[in-house]
Amino acid sequence: MRCPACRNMIAPHHRFCSNCGARLSQQPAEAKPKKKLVSRPFLRQLGLAGAMLAGVLVICCLLLLILPRGEKRRPVPRPTNLGDSITQRQPRRGAAEIGSNAIYGKVLSLQRGAITLQSIPDGRQYVVYVGRRTRFDPPRYPAIGERIKVLYIDARGQLKATQVEIQS
Repeated sequence: MRCPACRNMIAPHHRFCSNCGARLSQQPAEAKPKKKLVSRPFLRQLGLAGAMLAGVLVICCLLLLILPRGEKRRPVPRPTNLGDSITQRQPRRGAAEIGSNAIYGKVLSLQRGAITLQSIPDGRQYVVYVGRRTRFDPPRYPAIGERIKVLYIDARGQLKATQVEIQS
């Protein structure tokens, strides 16, 4: 800014000229530039993203509290007295079982998950299903032609083996 009397350069905030001492009139808007409001879209977007993240976390926590938790499936206990009543007796006429829930026979074929055997006492054929819960004694699959004793449970008409004993 210049002094109107002596034309000397003066700082805009001074009231008097330092060279001639003349009183300076207040200059309008040219002397003091207004500050512009700087828009900050980045900060606004950052705040919006933070709010959305907080909302998602709250929803996840609520879902974890509300929804039922998956419980571990409990395995079905294997009967402890299965096959205790097996005796070497003559079977009833027309029955191939040698005891309650047990079959003694010769292996005819092996399929994936099933063993077909022929009962030794009367020659009837049975398909017994084996799975991961089936216990083998000795611990191996029987071969075709071997004699085995199968302890099973009847599950809706299917014979599911619980134990397969290979006879030597």
